[in-house]
This record gives sequence, C-alpha cells and structure tokens, in this order.
Amino acid sequence: LSVGLPANLKQSFPPVVDELLQAVKKQGNIPGEIQAKAEPVVNALVPTLKGGELDLGMAMVGPDKDNHYTLVAGLRLVDGRKVESAVKDIVRKELPPEFSGLVKFDEEKLAGGSGLHTVKIADQIDEKGQKVIGKSDLYFAFRDDLLVLAAGPGARDAIKRAIASKPADVGVFN
Repeated sequence: LSVGLPANLKQSFPPVVDELLQAVKKQGNIPGEIQAKAEPVVNALVPTLKGGELDLGMAMVGPDKDNHYTLVAGLRLVDGRKVESAVKDIVRKELPPEFSGLVKFDEEKLAGGSGLHTVKIADQIDEKGQKVIGKSDLYFAFRDDLLVLAAGPGARDAIKRAIASKPADVGVFN
C-alpha cells in the first residue's frame, strides 16, 4: 500500500501533523504519565508522519513442509534508527519486566549494521495461531528507511533479505 500527498500539499502538511499531535495531547484523554513515556517514540515517528507518504507492504509466504506460513510486513520510515533507539529505550526503561523480558535486542547483526530483534511470543501463540505460523517468535529490524516485522518458520530469513534489499519503485498497480 503506497499513499502519498500531492507535492503542493506535502509542503503544508507538517504544520497539520503538529496541530494534530497537540490536539491529541490536549483532547486525547491519554493520562499524562503514558503521554510522557510514549513521547520519545512519537517524536521519533514525527518525520515519517510529516513526510506525507505511507508505504506499507505485507505478505504471507508459504506454506512450508509443515503447512505453516511466514507473515512479513514492512513500513517505510524517516529516521528509522531514531525510532529504533526510542523503542529500545521505552522497552528497557518503561515496560514492566514481564513484558520487557520478552524482547531481546540485537540478537544478530544484519546487513548494514542493523540488529535483529526478537519478541519471545512462541509460547503465547494459541492453537489457531500455531496452525498458521507454527510456534514462532516475532522478529523485527530497522534500517534508517525501514521497519520490517516477521513471524513464522521463515521469519528470520525474510527479515535478512528485506534488510539487505535496496529500495525500488515498483510502479503503479493497474
């Protein structure tokens, strides 16, 4: 899915994002403590929001020999390394240990210096979910322009391929 504003609207879009974020802070009925904890991640995402483009891709690959599928999703980011840093900080500093303990950062180094991160959810997946993706953890990695998430038997390999790939224009779907 790729959605973008026309060039003339992109120039006027950043102030709209600023106004929207201010309105959510004031009228969003979000407790101040949660706002304060989430603010670094929100601030890291602001350049992506202000860019006036949404590029999101999703795929379901398979089945493998055990009849399981790999789910992969990617989101184009601006300043993805800043988003990654903010996510790491909030997980390490703000989440309770029962949740933060499920997240393992930089378990493997990938192309371009990206780290492969893991959320240990394999034991949390119900029977229906296991029929689709097997007993899999959730993996994710960042580049400066990309966030990729994957789960399923081929998740690690799918993330490695995505992180090593180069951005390309695939044209318009007719």
